[in-house]
Amino acid sequence: MSNMLETKALALTSTVTHQLHQCNFAPIFPLFHPEICWIGPSAQSALTGSQNVQKALSSFICPPLYMVTEEHYQILHSSVRLIFIAGHYLASTMPGSRFNRSDTYRISCVWIQTDKKLLLLHMHISFSIPWQYQNVFPFLETVREPSLLLPSESIGGHQSRRPLHFRGPNAQDYFFQPCDILYVEASNVHTLFFLHSCSYVINAPINRVASVLPEHFIRIHRSFIVNQDYVLQLNRYYVELAGGIKLPVPEKRYRDVKHKLLEPYQVQSD
Repeated sequence: MSNMLETKALALTSTVTHQLHQCNFAPIFPLFHPEICWIGPSAQSALTGSQNVQKALSSFICPPLYMVTEEHYQILHSSVRLIFIAGHYLASTMPGSRFNRSDTYRISCVWIQTDKKLLLLHMHISFSIPWQYQNVFPFLETVREPSLLLPSESIGGHQSRRPLHFRGPNAQDYFFQPCDILYVEASNVHTLFFLHSCSYVINAPINRVASVLPEHFIRIHRSFIVNQDYVLQLNRYYVELAGGIKLPVPEKRYRDVKHKLLEPYQVQSD
């Protein structure tokens, strides 16, 4: 394998890494081999086949945009057709993002020469150290995606608010901090509130509840409102929350829900 192709493979590895963390998938899809094997940080994200990988990446809710620095890649092996690369890099949130986070990733990939082009045959990205949560709530023990870094003073970047006051069916008084609510569900004339490790019945219809919830609560369905800080992924047609909870999103609401979920993660320009 010529040094020119090895250099190109290293450059393409860097390009793919940068574009992935910018959630800019279109430039990298043409680099995928039809039989690509893709393994992401989550144990659930092992996929094969270019169409399957493209579909999965296109459906992801992008995290805050990241800039990639401190890249170190090296050629482990090169042959007539294959180049094996391994390395590591630092991904940090962009200035202006809601979150402040940096992670070191390990990466390995295999490039194959096809019709004088290099295509990505295999990619595996993983965290270089076991993830540790700064604040541990019971429900986080089951989170598959290590995407929640919880500052001590806030959840998901939303500062603590005054408690919300609701009444139960028997005139009980309930006070909830918005950051403790994962989602709410309509139940006839009542509304169910689902918190980290418990649930409550509220003596009010979901429309009335929706009118007093903060703006980061999104109506994804006539029967469900979710706290966007706990949404890990949007698929066609459901959202997945922390703890593996899946709630339906009607096809007619999909575009609007996607827009509302992505909007807070955009980097603010000066």
